[in-house]
Amino acid sequence: MKRLLMGVSALVLLASAANTAKAHWHCGPVCAPTVQYQYVTEYRKVCRTVYDTVPVTVHVDRCETVPVTVEQEYDVCHTVPVTREEERTATVYKNVIENVPQKRTVYRCVTEKQKAQRHLCVPVTRMVEETYVVCVPTTSIEKRSYTECVPVTRKEERSHVSTVWKTVHEVQQRQQVCYTTVPVHRVVHTPCYDSCGRCCGHVASTVCSYETVPHVQTYNVTVARCIPEQVVHKYLVDITTYQHVTKSVDITVHGTRHETRKRSVPVTHYENKVEVHDVDVQVMRPFEETYTVQVCRQVPEIQKYRVQVTEYRTEVRKAKRHVTTYTTRTVKVPVTTYQCVARTVEECVPVTVCVPVTVCAPCGPVVAPRPCCY
Repeated sequence: MKRLLMGVSALVLLASAANTAKAHWHCGPVCAPTVQYQYVTEYRKVCRTVYDTVPVTVHVDRCETVPVTVEQEYDVCHTVPVTREEERTATVYKNVIENVPQKRTVYRCVTEKQKAQRHLCVPVTRMVEETYVVCVPTTSIEKRSYTECVPVTRKEERSHVSTVWKTVHEVQQRQQVCYTTVPVHRVVHTPCYDSCGRCCGHVASTVCSYETVPHVQTYNVTVARCIPEQVVHKYLVDITTYQHVTKSVDITVHGTRHETRKRSVPVTHYENKVEVHDVDVQVMRPFEETYTVQVCRQVPEIQKYRVQVTEYRTEVRKAKRHVTTYTTRTVKVPVTTYQCVARTVEECVPVTVCVPVTVCAPCGPVVAPRPCCY
């Protein structure tokens, strides 16, 4: 088909070129036509089959269990208390307190006079003459020399080098990770079910989702950088030196001399002496005394009292309760399945074809017209 169309187009071009040459025979020389080929894009209609997933709803019978509650009467045994009054006797012991005289021996502390001896040291003092040496202070004036360090101060110029940091601003490039949302197409396989609920295959469908994709972005940043710089500073310093100078001075010298002297000194010594004296001594002596003791004695006594006696008897009573039973029933339930339905779609598809073109030197190229769609 394509070759036939190309042949018909070439014949039409040749006929039109011949007619043009005859029409302009009287105007000038006839140009020899030249056939060239060029590629032309044209659109053609194409039929394509597309499969769609269509939901189909079917009612299916299902069995379900339903509870049924019924009120039922039954017998209940209750224990009922019965109280009666009863007279009883009991023996009670009472405490009786009596005073009973008793005797006991008590030891008491008694003070008595007794003779005792004691040894004493008696001091005896007498005067004794003795000699002793005394240091008597003396004073004299002497001339002495000493060396003294005298400070001498002078000015001296000095210099020192210090480092000064100078701030310089410069532009640097930095990179930063940014995130961009990009659509992503994925193929998803969906299962298909028939009317019985069984899987009969899968249907492919395209799902569009979005993902975050990182990319690197470069930007400029102004950074302050410190550059060291050496600076020389000059200053004056006071320098102190010392000179040795000899001087003389009169000083007072203190001394001592020894002198022997006499004096009377009291001398005391001790002598032993025995003497007898009376001493108070604490002695424990026994004494017998009578005292009264309270004795507790229990006396029995019979008392009467009434008590409440409770007895229990069994009674049968009627009661009601709810009894739940379960029954089975059939219910229609809608079940949705998906089926694949084919349909035909007509589309225009671009097609590139090679077309012959007749070129004449004075007249220019002549291109055969082509339709948009077949």
